[in-house]
Amino acid sequence: MAEKFQAALTAIPNKALRTNIETHVQELAKNPRPFPPNPKLALPIPMAGLLAQYRLVISGYRVFYDVSDDLKKVTIIALRKRDEKTYRR
Repeated sequence: MAEKFQAALTAIPNKALRTNIETHVQELAKNPRPFPPNPKLALPIPMAGLLAQYRLVISGYRVFYDVSDDLKKVTIIALRKRDEKTYRR
């Protein structure tokens, strides 16, 4: 999963935006639920065989992730540009 996230991140042409996304993702290790403005999704979204429970909204991009409190682990599921296909099931 890390390779797909890294590939999607590298594909973003704006370096400042890439850095901003990386910073926000790294902050999830300290605070996996930085709300508001990024509330828990009303319904989990299946992506890549996993369920995204949360999302980060960063400019025109969404970082979908899940939190396991038992394992104290944040799993980044997807990085997607916000468009009409972002939430399609």
